[in-house]
Amino acid sequence: MLGTSNKPQDPIYVIPMALALALAAFAGGGLGLLWDSVEHSGDDAVQAENSPDSAQSADTEAENSAKE
Repeated sequence: MLGTSNKPQDPIYVIPMALALALAAFAGGGLGLLWDSVEHSGDDAVQAENSPDSAQSADTEAENSAKE
C-alpha cells in the first residue's frame, strides 16, 4: 500500500501553468491601467476648466524655470 505504484505519472505542466499565470497577471494589469486611464481621461479637462488660475500658474512656472 505504501510502495511504488505501477501507474504512469501524468505530467503536471508546471512551467506552462506558471507562464499562463504570469501572462494573465500582466494582461490584467494592463487592462486595469487602460480602464483607469479611459475612466479618468475627462477629469483633467474638467478640472482645468473649473480652475481659473491653472493657466496663470503654468505661465508662472515657465517664467521661473526660464530665469534659472
